[in-house]
Amino acid sequence: MPTGRRCSKVGLRIFNRWRFGLSAAHVGQKHCLLWAALLVLATSTISAQIITVVVLDARSGLPISGRNVRISIPDPRTQTPTPHPSFMNFDAKTGSNGKAQVDLLGHLPPRIYVSESGGFSTQCSPHVYKLQDVLSIGILAKNGCNKKVSAKIQAQPGEVIIFSKPESFMDRLRDFPG
Repeated sequence: MPTGRRCSKVGLRIFNRWRFGLSAAHVGQKHCLLWAALLVLATSTISAQIITVVVLDARSGLPISGRNVRISIPDPRTQTPTPHPSFMNFDAKTGSNGKAQVDLLGHLPPRIYVSESGGFSTQCSPHVYKLQDVLSIGILAKNGCNKKVSAKIQAQPGEVIIFSKPESFMDRLRDFPG
């Protein structure tokens, strides 16, 4: 592979040949150009896929801190579809701003499964989202507990906004074992 000094000279020659017409005398410049193009392609496609999950209170729209957030994706190591597929889980905890960042480590499944937990709570949003929509426009999940709150909020690309509410005393009694 040519050195950086030679590639810069070759790059200048490429510019001059483009400006004044290409000649077959400098065939070695194609080698540097090919490496530069491959480097640009590799860095753009292997970038980290970080998804920000925002957990908001379904009643007030305020951020909820200290919630455990999990993004699950189908395990790519599983070759055949099964009735109970295995999943890879990526966990994070929300900070004081209600945001948790999850790195998918280069995995790009068509759909992601988002859930949250932490204390006695009920998730008021759906769990399955298209990854392409999350990365391109962001997702504001449906607030099944209070539709007025979600009208005020907008998601950014790479962001999933979900809603949660504390369980009531009656909900806890209903779920009490016994």
